[in-house]
Amino acid sequence: MVEYGGGNLYRIKANPNAAQASKANMKLSLFPNPANTSIQFRTSQAINSSATIKIYSIVGDEVFSMPNVTKASGSPDTFNVNTASLPNGTYIYNLAAGTYTFSGRLVVKH
Repeated sequence: MVEYGGGNLYRIKANPNAAQASKANMKLSLFPNPANTSIQFRTSQAINSSATIKIYSIVGDEVFSMPNVTKASGSPDTFNVNTASLPNGTYIYNLAAGTYTFSGRLVVKH
């Protein structure tokens, strides 16, 4: 549904159903950030699939890729990544799992 907001402003409103509400409420946290030798990606809800994690330099070069990352044992919402091989710096991460995709900033400091 498109709602007119006056002037050149339009808002697209989705019909609220359970799947959309669930996806809209999904959050991702990283711990620790800045990372030293490893980082933990944790979602606010369980994801029933493996994930693909990619890390890019600040200029957009892919510096790390881990397809089919499995969840940490005993935790259906946690993915661990070893960052020991990455030099100190600021990176952009992309985590794709099932129908969810998350991107954000990651800092590595050894």
